[in-house]
Amino acid sequence: MYRHNSDIPVFNVEIDSNEIYLIGDLHIDARTFKEEIFRKALRIIGKSPVILLGDVLDYGFFDDLLGQERKRMKEDFKTRAMVQAMLKVDEIFDSFSRILAVCEGNHDVRVAKRTGEGVFLEYICARRNIPYIIGQGLLNVRVGEKQNKKPRYFRILITHGSRGGRRLSASVNELEDLAKIWSGIDVLVIGHHHQFAHVSPKKSVYLPQTGEIVTEIIEAISTPAFLGYEDYAQKRGYYPPEHALVKLTFDSKSGEIKVDKISL
Repeated sequence: MYRHNSDIPVFNVEIDSNEIYLIGDLHIDARTFKEEIFRKALRIIGKSPVILLGDVLDYGFFDDLLGQERKRMKEDFKTRAMVQAMLKVDEIFDSFSRILAVCEGNHDVRVAKRTGEGVFLEYICARRNIPYIIGQGLLNVRVGEKQNKKPRYFRILITHGSRGGRRLSASVNELEDLAKIWSGIDVLVIGHHHQFAHVSPKKSVYLPQTGEIVTEIIEAISTPAFLGYEDYAQKRGYYPPEHALVKLTFDSKSGEIKVDKISL
């Protein structure tokens, strides 16, 4: 039995490439944002499409300006901070040839609270016709053709992620829990945990059309971040950061998906 649920948006997209890069938490205004590593990532990505998994912003713009503008009016501070943030996000987004979607991260929400303007990142995406995912979003991506010349689609579920902890098990547990409540997708991606993880949860599925029981496999991935070794991470004993890109390569003929971590 199926019940229709329209609360999770579905976006149909088509790409000319057979690969997509997954970009984890950028935190572009954080003190330890690794801009040189980000520029290296851009050279590797080239003109390939990307998905941004959230936390584009930190809240460094607002902390810096707060220190400079303590004697100014609060609303003036918010306006100046928001303008700086928008200009920087514009610059980052313009670095990519094509962004397929952007997830809203928990730090992006904090930025909205500090400015009192909760939609500016969403506005930047809307201006570029980029899907902005607040909760979960499904990308139905057309990539080439099958052997029979029919179009091949790969379904990618994306969300920022939400749990705390920096042990590898934290991201894996979240991926496995999300995979339990989804069927009919090929890839599941989260950010938030600042570390790479890749697991392939499996489940048995009965196909009434053929009477077969088959194994459904989801490629579930957590993406690294572009931060350095932040003070809070040092104090809490978190592992030093890993900087990497994640690349999905699609074989439209066979339907296979390859997941690669590219160290930066």
